[in-house]
Amino acid sequence: MSQTLVNKAAANGTASTLRLLFDRGGVTTGPVLRCAAGNNPEGAKMMSLLLAEAENWMIMGEMTEMMKIAAQSAFEGPSIMKRLLEHAVDLLITEDVLVTAARIGPRNELFELFSGRDWEMTEEVLEAMMSHLASEKTLQLLLDRLEGLEITGKVLLAAASNRSFGDQLVGLLLDRVNLLDIVNPLLVEAAGNDTFGLELILLLQRRVGKVDVTQEVMERAARKGPMRTMTFISDHTSAPITQAVVVGALMSDRLEMVQFLLDRAIDLPVTRTMVHAAAQHSRAECLALIWERAWRAEVTEDIFKDLAQAAAENVVWPGKNLRFLLDVVEDIVIGPEALISIIRTDFDSVPLLDFLIDRGIDLQITHDVLQAAAGNFRYHRSLMTFLLERSDKAMLNDKLFRAAAGSGRVWVLQVLS
Repeated sequence: MSQTLVNKAAANGTASTLRLLFDRGGVTTGPVLRCAAGNNPEGAKMMSLLLAEAENWMIMGEMTEMMKIAAQSAFEGPSIMKRLLEHAVDLLITEDVLVTAARIGPRNELFELFSGRDWEMTEEVLEAMMSHLASEKTLQLLLDRLEGLEITGKVLLAAASNRSFGDQLVGLLLDRVNLLDIVNPLLVEAAGNDTFGLELILLLQRRVGKVDVTQEVMERAARKGPMRTMTFISDHTSAPITQAVVVGALMSDRLEMVQFLLDRAIDLPVTRTMVHAAAQHSRAECLALIWERAWRAEVTEDIFKDLAQAAAENVVWPGKNLRFLLDVVEDIVIGPEALISIIRTDFDSVPLLDFLIDRGIDLQITHDVLQAAAGNFRYHRSLMTFLLERSDKAMLNDKLFRAAAGSGRVWVLQVLS
């Protein structure tokens, strides 16, 4: 019986399949146990089966590694770990296991398994739990162990980023750290907390008085924070809305935030960086807002250089942004680099290419363009058909054949032949 087959069955199969393989000569080994520890649908059943089969050769290091793998399991983690803990009563709960478990997310039953055992609350474990805990039971388990622990600035920042209990955690910990050293980092985390961000900012104001909102805080709020946080900051502080702040909102494709920032910063000039951020990362509506501001200001054509390339690299809205640009920019150039970016995306780009031709755009179909089409995982067939009908067959050389063969495109090889 091939142990490779047993390993694969443990990782992806069912407990009944694994039982059948054992009946036919399969052996329980360390790799088999580790594979089973990461099996989501059947992990708990497999672990019961394997631990019953396992002999005393298993060292504590093997068990600890399985605990860490199980902690990553989205569904079966707690059940798998329960069986491991029952099998090895003296099993040490290491820092790696605790940090991994904490970072996966809300896992009430998982941390309840640890509550009666000996484990050390290190700074890294505390930081991970502060960032990710999302249940009342885990919160209580954490609070029960805080007595006597040193609360560092990193831990407080992690608490400020928590989307479920951020305000409670920060409120409990503020008196245990030197706030003057970390006010700005705390404000940055609060500005990006889309659940309790504003409450955290108000809490800091009550504790330390007026706070200075830096550029970094504004940028984080523009990228990640809710509108109410940015509105409060804008209404109650003198923090300027700069190009970097607007670019942050554009990079996150936040239409309402971009509109708000442009309305508040009436005199903010449009720059090449802003236009390209809109084309490359935002939807067409954001690009239209930036474009309107640029048009009113009569900006130079230089900021529109390579704009088609930026829009083509937009993995979410490439077609819409390019269509918008064709309507507003005269003599726009779709060069080979932009064409390759369009072809490499995960959406069907043939309708967009057809649209570009209908609009009078001369597609520069180079060898590199064909090579990119041959390597497109999902739409190679339609792309190659479209491009070969419009390209010079003299470009078909050995390099292109090798590219098609290397990516497993049998159909493309047939077309090229």
